[in-house]
Amino acid sequence: MKLLLVESTYPINTRSRRILASLRSILDNNIAISYIAWNRDNRALTPGDEKFFIFNKCAPYGNLRRKLSTLVEFRNYVRKINLTYNPDYLIASHWEVLWICSMIKGKHQKLIYENLDMPTSESNFLLIILKTIERIALRRTHAIIHASRFFLPHYSFFNATQILIENRPYKSIARPPKHLYYESKRFKIAFIGTIRYFNIMKTLIDIGSELDIEILFFGEGAEESSLKKYSKGMDNIHFFGKYDYNNLPEIYASADLIWAAYPVKDHNVKYAISNKFFESMVLLKPAIFSQGSKLGEFVGERKIGLVIDPYDIKTAKGVIDQYIKNSRVAINIQKNMFRSGERSFWEDEESKLQQLFTWNKPDTINA
Repeated sequence: MKLLLVESTYPINTRSRRILASLRSILDNNIAISYIAWNRDNRALTPGDEKFFIFNKCAPYGNLRRKLSTLVEFRNYVRKINLTYNPDYLIASHWEVLWICSMIKGKHQKLIYENLDMPTSESNFLLIILKTIERIALRRTHAIIHASRFFLPHYSFFNATQILIENRPYKSIARPPKHLYYESKRFKIAFIGTIRYFNIMKTLIDIGSELDIEILFFGEGAEESSLKKYSKGMDNIHFFGKYDYNNLPEIYASADLIWAAYPVKDHNVKYAISNKFFESMVLLKPAIFSQGSKLGEFVGERKIGLVIDPYDIKTAKGVIDQYIKNSRVAINIQKNMFRSGERSFWEDEESKLQQLFTWNKPDTINA
């Protein structure tokens, strides 16, 4: 049995790597796995990745016109590799890759949609077009893996297998921290992940300055340099760059709050669940989420975190200020987090992947 995962970024995202690792573990020697990735910014390959299929063509992130103009070349590359590698299963990560794979798949091949992000656009007209493209591509799709429970109601029309595997952490991070990654006497809010959404991160920096607290950024991303420029001269803003996943207990222990607020005007963000939600639940570190998102609504109802309007500095600052001044708030949130039932791990979910190789009847696995 052979499987080929296709992704329009390089390196492939962490979730894709987890899925492939789980499949290797579950199916052992019964499956051969490879992937196609699009190296869009001409970065050097990670050692070992040269054995996979890497499409090297510049299409800078954020430049939609350049990406669209090169998408046909990427499709042709995927078609060529699919014909030569000839897998039994194709996993398409993201909707535009699903569209490509639905056009090039052979009759004998099973197509699986890895739905980590739903189609999104600021234009309602364009969003309708993107959803239509996705829906047409799903006609030739055999199963969907959803990354968020809030995605499921949007795919009630899909009659084949649907599996929910959310981005829960590995069991390895559920341990006491060996030390603090960063230490100071001031209150600290940490953002941990891909640094993007400049306006939202700017809000975080502004809140840090007005409350005289420290803001810690762990990770890399397209907006990192812009935020460094914006915060130049501010001694309370710290950038630590790329981090090791195994150091998450130490990173979380170094902060008093975790920033997990995203722009809810983005259609996908409104329904997504970030890794930070599950990490914060396991490590019992309260986090901040966006009002107007399904996750924010969920967190607010269960009182397992803070909920703010990320576009309103004044009210967001007020919520955080009250949290800092009232220690009982943090204690009550942590008690609710511990009792929530959300403190589970990737290893508890991965057995659901076996469903992808059983095609006897449609099913939806929600838990």
